[in-house]
Amino acid sequence: MASTTSLHHRHANPLRSREDLAQLMRDFYEPLRAYRVADGFALGTTAAVYADETAHAEAFLRPLWGLAPLAAGGLPFGHWAEWRATLTAGTDPASPAFWGYITNQDQLAVEMAPLALGLLIAPEEIWEPLTTGERHHLAAWLRSIEQCSGIRNNWIFFRVLVHLALAKFSQPYDHEFHERDLAALDGLFLGDGWYSDGPTSQRDYYIPMAMHFYGLIYARLASAQDPARCERFRQRAAVFAKDYLHWFTPTGDAVPFGRSLSYRFAQAAFWSALVYAGVAVEGWTTGQVKGLLMRHLRWWMAQPILSPDGVLSIGYTYPNLLMSEWYNAPGSPYWAAKSLLILALPSTDPFWSVEEEPLPPRSAIAIQRHAGMIFQHDDARSHTTALASGQHASFMGSASGNKYAKFAYSSKFGFAVHGSDDGVGGGGHDSTLALSEDGQHFRSRTVCDAVEVRDGVLASRWHPWPDVLVETWLAPARIGHVRIHHVLTARTLHACDTGFSVPIHRHQGSDVTSPDALLLCSQLGWSGIRDLRHGAQVGSHALRANLNVLHPRARMPGATRTLSPGDHWLAVAVAGIPDPQAESEIRIWWERLQWVPGGVPHILRDEEIILRADPLPQGVHLTPVPALR
Repeated sequence: MASTTSLHHRHANPLRSREDLAQLMRDFYEPLRAYRVADGFALGTTAAVYADETAHAEAFLRPLWGLAPLAAGGLPFGHWAEWRATLTAGTDPASPAFWGYITNQDQLAVEMAPLALGLLIAPEEIWEPLTTGERHHLAAWLRSIEQCSGIRNNWIFFRVLVHLALAKFSQPYDHEFHERDLAALDGLFLGDGWYSDGPTSQRDYYIPMAMHFYGLIYARLASAQDPARCERFRQRAAVFAKDYLHWFTPTGDAVPFGRSLSYRFAQAAFWSALVYAGVAVEGWTTGQVKGLLMRHLRWWMAQPILSPDGVLSIGYTYPNLLMSEWYNAPGSPYWAAKSLLILALPSTDPFWSVEEEPLPPRSAIAIQRHAGMIFQHDDARSHTTALASGQHASFMGSASGNKYAKFAYSSKFGFAVHGSDDGVGGGGHDSTLALSEDGQHFRSRTVCDAVEVRDGVLASRWHPWPDVLVETWLAPARIGHVRIHHVLTARTLHACDTGFSVPIHRHQGSDVTSPDALLLCSQLGWSGIRDLRHGAQVGSHALRANLNVLHPRARMPGATRTLSPGDHWLAVAVAGIPDPQAESEIRIWWERLQWVPGGVPHILRDEEIILRADPLPQGVHLTPVPALR
């Protein structure tokens, strides 16, 4: 178990210098040693879809994303001999601790990637001390990744990196397979710096922390043998950086969105890799990129993400299995170590001597059509909101709707995952339109039939039931956003349009109510909703505990009405401001909004149209994914 002194040191680390980051990585690793078993680290008893033995290997290998750069940068780490002993046992087919060869799609393929990086940049610790027999076992184990069939997403990069490592030590591998993989990766490029992580409509943190991250490693390490492709990877990352900037706030936190949020500060792995690969972004300074990375790390280390013995927990800002994925084992969060790739740079690199700078200049509103998102910044309060429409991870089942299909995601208010079917709060239906037949079991948007990103508006069409059609229009509007819904239903429904969820505290102040609006007060700030159509019942709905990824106890404002079979129009204004003094600002804002019915219903602000319910074309979706080669 980690000592109190070690934990205190980690929290006291100012995270300003190269040595500070090196110490952070050493401190992350040290508590793991108490859980060492023959085949890796046994960090807990919670399960993933793969075997416990594979989870042991995962927990052992994932920290290598930070340990290998530590060695490459010439920084001390006192446990390499102990680490190699586990590696040689895990890759020896005669050992009881053997991890096993890959014979199909296998989680072990994921864990081969940090080992490949280690072989490429820190061979003096991982390859050179091995005997001839141990090297043979290691290479044979890695080469079994060629049996990993049917991969069509970022996993392709794992085999590319393994092949690159095998080539470095003149070990045999399938060269034709390697070229097909590289071609397949180019086939996932969408344009404007964006990739798709496979043939899906998700555009989440896997684009920066996986697709670009691995591409930038390749760009740094394969430039001699594949210069043209490496340059493409660099150029794509430089373009993407200007979009990705909008996912962060001036204080370093990012908008929680999508899956795999337990990987936490892997959100900043892209910034680390950008500098590692020597990519310059037009109009940006190194100090600005350094600020993005370092503020993010400091923000995360101020959150309660560690268990009492210093091990990273499953969760987001606090331990929380409810928001985890079926592929999250106890060691999975150590993908976060990717953000420490920057440690591979020598102490003489200019990155370490430049001063951190604030964010590069950016617009207050940013439309990202490939992601189906509109970002809205209140940088004075360090708050970013992302409106979203059209994303879906089909392999995630019911969780996909909460993590991808809500109307808005906030860096300060977070979002709720699915809980239970005990009302709109129990189901985690914040920032969405929740529909129910019995007032108990609610459905909200998951898969969109059509999506359009047009003139600062997100429009979508979705079917919560086969005989219920909903069209939704979203638009940012100064300090909040507005929504219009057109509902055609063949059944009677309870409809609850909800706002951001806010943390519950014992001393949270008084809410502000009116016939058509509700403002919830919290120590964080205000969250409110106003029914622009009038007639809805506004009220507060408590979320089930531990559903919100940022706040263990939370509640949300909602506007509820009953819809009889037929044709209905709904319109609301939603605001969330992390400022306890913002009440009057919100009230003044939404009192200037007006609903106008008619041929094309719309919302006015001071006689200016800010959202129109223009008809959606049939079959319009996010950027299609090219066929894989």
